[in-house]
Amino acid sequence: MRVDAPIDLGPAAQLAAGTDGVLIRTKTDHLVWTAFELPKGRPPAEPIDAEAISTIPAPAITRGSRAYWVSHGRLVRRDFSRSAPGQAASGPLQVLTSDAYDATRVAARTITAGVSRDLVAYIARPLSSRGDRRARIWVENAAEPPDAGGGGRSFDLSDEGSGASSVALAGSATRTWAVTFDARVAMSPVHVRTIDFVDGDTMRLGQDVVVFVGEAESSHTEIEVVISNEEPIALAALPRDAGSFGLALIAFGREPILDSPAAWTMYPNGIKPALVAVGHLCGGDWIAYARPTESTPGAPSILALAPLEGVALGAELTVAEAVRFTSLAFAPSPDEATAKRKAGWLAWSADGASRACALRCK
Repeated sequence: MRVDAPIDLGPAAQLAAGTDGVLIRTKTDHLVWTAFELPKGRPPAEPIDAEAISTIPAPAITRGSRAYWVSHGRLVRRDFSRSAPGQAASGPLQVLTSDAYDATRVAARTITAGVSRDLVAYIARPLSSRGDRRARIWVENAAEPPDAGGGGRSFDLSDEGSGASSVALAGSATRTWAVTFDARVAMSPVHVRTIDFVDGDTMRLGQDVVVFVGEAESSHTEIEVVISNEEPIALAALPRDAGSFGLALIAFGREPILDSPAAWTMYPNGIKPALVAVGHLCGGDWIAYARPTESTPGAPSILALAPLEGVALGAELTVAEAVRFTSLAFAPSPDEATAKRKAGWLAWSADGASRACALRCK
C-alpha cells in the first residue's frame, strides 16, 4: 500500500466517508458534502462553519446514498446526492423510530437478496429508569403495522438482561452479523446475532451469543466487524488486563461460538477515543487505528494502517501524527483499483482539522 500526502478538508468533524468525499452532519440535521477532489476548473466550495458542525457520531451511509443517524431520541435518515461541490442535495428528514439513545453511533448496510433493503443497527433507550440501553435493528420493507416509519420495523438485538453501548454490522448477500459491545463497570461482553433472509424476504434472527468478555471499559470504545476470507472478525480497542491495552481481533465464526479466541495488537498505553476503522483495498482487508506513540501519559498519537493477515495485523504504516484523533473513516474505491489508481481514501479528524489521504495499490 502507498499513502499519498494528506489534503485538508476543513474543520474537525465526525466524518462519514463515501467513495469520493466525506459527509458531515450539522447541528440542525442538514448534510454537507466535501469532495476529496474537484473537477478541473471548478472552484472550491465555501468552507463549512465550524460552529455549525455536530459533534455527535457521524451518520452511517449506504452505497444507495442514504444517511442514517440519531437525532433528539429518534433514528432518522435522509437521501442525499453529491450534485454540487461542498454541499449535499438532500431529501426530507425521515423519522424511522422514536426510541434511540442520543449521542450514539448507528451501523447500516444494504442487502440485495430478494427485496433490496437497508438494515440499521442502533442503541435504544432503556425500557425503564433502572434498565440498560439496548441494541435494536431497524429493517426496511418489514413494516408492521403498515404505517411504520420509513416502511420498516425495529427488532431487539439485546436479550433481556444485557445492554449495549456500540453496534456494528457486516455480512454477505443473505447473512448479516450484528455485533454489540456492552461496556460495563465490571466487564465488557461482545454479543453476536446472525440475521438471515430466507427466500429473500422472511427474516430469521439467530440466538444472542456472547463471543468474548473483555475487561471493564467505558462507552468510548466502538466495536467494528470485518468479513475476511468469508469469516467474520470483530475488532475493539480495550484493556487486555488491569495493566495493558490493545486492539482485540475476535474471530467468532460464521456460526458464532461462545468464548471465541482473541488475537491482540498491543498499544503502549490506553487511548480515548479508541478509534478503529476497516476497509477492503487492493484485494485485501486493512485496519486503520489510532494508538499512543509511547507509554508516557499525554504522549501524541499516530494514525496507523495495517493489513489483516488471518486473525492478526501485519506491518503497520504510519499515516499521520497528532495530539488527539477524534474521527476516522475509510472511503472505498467505487470499482476495482489497479496498481496506478487510487484504491480509496482514509479520512480523519485531529487537532481541530479534518484531512484525508489517497491510498494506492503497489
